[in-house]
Amino acid sequence: MAVLAIAVPWQMHWGVNGDTSWNITISERLLAGDRLYIDVIETNPPFTIWLYLPAVYLAKLLGVVPEYLVYAYSYALCIFGLWFASFVARRARFPENSGLYTLLPAFLALLVLFPGNSFSERENLGVALLLPLLVLMAWRAANDPSSPLEWWVAALAGLSGSAMVLVKPYYAIMIIAPASYVAASGRCLQSNTGSSALSA
Repeated sequence: MAVLAIAVPWQMHWGVNGDTSWNITISERLLAGDRLYIDVIETNPPFTIWLYLPAVYLAKLLGVVPEYLVYAYSYALCIFGLWFASFVARRARFPENSGLYTLLPAFLALLVLFPGNSFSERENLGVALLLPLLVLMAWRAANDPSSPLEWWVAALAGLSGSAMVLVKPYYAIMIIAPASYVAASGRCLQSNTGSSALSA
């Protein structure tokens, strides 16, 4: 709560930067009937605009300045990403959990305070939403059979983490690299290799 109390006036002091402002403008034009890539010149993938569209649409319904809703929406995404990452860590029962929970305010500050006026940019929101998937991959790399992984946790973490690739496709390396390590160190891969050797 203290981090948020500091971050809100800090972000309001900076105001949204040019990139976020442009995404808000495009969202407003789409809501007014313009067509993306036809009436609006844009080089980014469509998810970049879709990411901000819910906040801008809600601002239009409420009749408020869209920048305020984009700020609130950005805080919500950052808090969700951090909360879901801690939820996955709790399911994984990491030995380091007590220390990780102590550092939660610092992690939150890295997302909502230290980025300055880049706080509401798609890259920062993508990092927040990628955190649960990274924690899940650390869990899988640990190969602890005493903490089974539910399918819905994996699906939601994957869906959340996909935002990073959808805003900038070349950021896929941030998922492919740790996922490759998990696959290489996975128990199922080792057991399959062993079974093939026995069959031979």
